[in-house]
Amino acid sequence: MKQDFKIRRFQEDDAPPVFRLCSAIPELSPWPLSDFENVQDAGFEGWIAETETRIVGFVITRCASDELEILQLGTAPEFRRQGVASALLAAAFVAAASQGVRRAFLEVRASNAPAISLYQAAGFHLTGRRPNYYSAPAEDGLRMTCDLDRNHHFPIGG
Repeated sequence: MKQDFKIRRFQEDDAPPVFRLCSAIPELSPWPLSDFENVQDAGFEGWIAETETRIVGFVITRCASDELEILQLGTAPEFRRQGVASALLAAAFVAAASQGVRRAFLEVRASNAPAISLYQAAGFHLTGRRPNYYSAPAEDGLRMTCDLDRNHHFPIGG
């Protein structure tokens, strides 16, 4: 059953629940709470997907020159395949494009087929492989890139 959610900008008081969500998603490389508490001070941006009662997804990004790096993207398991991650990417893409950013990139675990499929649907394509990029467990990272001009088909919202 599809559940309603909305997308909004990350705020400082989102750090603890986002940290807990990140820690509960085994595919993600965990960040310490302090990294989430310092998102804005570090010059990063973030978006939150939330229902009326809780945060169900998040994305943390940073812009450098004309590129957007997707640092973390996570969705609560029970909200996967409901458009949450796509809506989060759309919010990040629209904001970045409005700042003149033309390209996005990320790294993803080579074994994370659902995430790779999501990124391919978002217009990302494989541009490289980073041996042993991830730890716990050690695993290659796939570098993926996309042109933001081709990603305006994503709906924002739930």
